[in-house]
Amino acid sequence: MPIYKVTTKGSMYSGGYHIEPGMSVEISSVFPVSGMGSLIASQVQNAFLSKYGVDLKKMNCLNAGYLKVERL
Repeated sequence: MPIYKVTTKGSMYSGGYHIEPGMSVEISSVFPVSGMGSLIASQVQNAFLSKYGVDLKKMNCLNAGYLKVERL
């Protein structure tokens, strides 16, 4: 199962949460990932909540404009 690294591209403050460039999480997916599609959005959301306590969905940052996905 491939592992992907999802990294924030820039800083953002919204909805009482703050992200900085370079914050990253690793997820695995059985589906091929070519960007920030809906297939991995919930995994990314849960990983950022667990690691940083940041709710990307409430910040409206759960998309390719704010996140970079790369296969490890």
